[in-house]
Amino acid sequence: MAAITNEASLLNVRGTVAMSLNGTNPDSAERAWFINLTNNTSFDTGTTNGGPYTVFGQILGDGMVVVDKIADVPIYSWNTNFSFSSIPLQDLVASQRTILVRNLIAVKSVATLPFYAISSDPNAFSIKVNGTNLTITFLAYTNKSVTITAYASDTNGNTMKSSFFVQPNPQRAPRPSRSPPSAIRIIPTSHFLSQPPPPAPVCPSPSLSRARSNGMGRNTSSPGKVPSP
Repeated sequence: MAAITNEASLLNVRGTVAMSLNGTNPDSAERAWFINLTNNTSFDTGTTNGGPYTVFGQILGDGMVVVDKIADVPIYSWNTNFSFSSIPLQDLVASQRTILVRNLIAVKSVATLPFYAISSDPNAFSIKVNGTNLTITFLAYTNKSVTITAYASDTNGNTMKSSFFVQPNPQRAPRPSRSPPSAIRIIPTSHFLSQPPPPAPVCPSPSLSRARSNGMGRNTSSPGKVPSP
């Protein structure tokens, strides 16, 4: 998975969810995250702990009651293939040498909040929200950047927004229309329909042609008759 560029803007206060980093590189976040149990102001700068750490979520309602219970679970050092050298485990027996499913802390369900978005120029770029997907459709060229703003609200009444710009491609700009050259005359279709059809071409009689091919160089028959071959 490619690393995510640091986008730190919100404070690491209690109840927020932030991306973890690999080492001290602020642009090394990938898939790991953590919940702030306290106000970690040192995470908001790059002077300590390799930050800043990007906050992207918040625990809603009384969710921190559950988080605090998880934080109270004893932490054990375990020589396993887990990504962490230490892990919180519950109902662990002293003689136990294998971690069981019942020893783990499991999150059984996760819900996402709906959001909506607005385009500063819906005639140029329209937007559609379907679940967690935001689709932007190009409609018409404009010589200005278009701002797309997404809004999201939680059950506590907190609202968050994020904006970005869409720049139309100049190659999609409409080309100026060209008038037909003055030397070309546009004739209405009715003009052609009113003219009589041209006469059919006159072809020599097949019998006469055959007679000439038989050596009859001169027609001696009476007018209006074709000589026999």
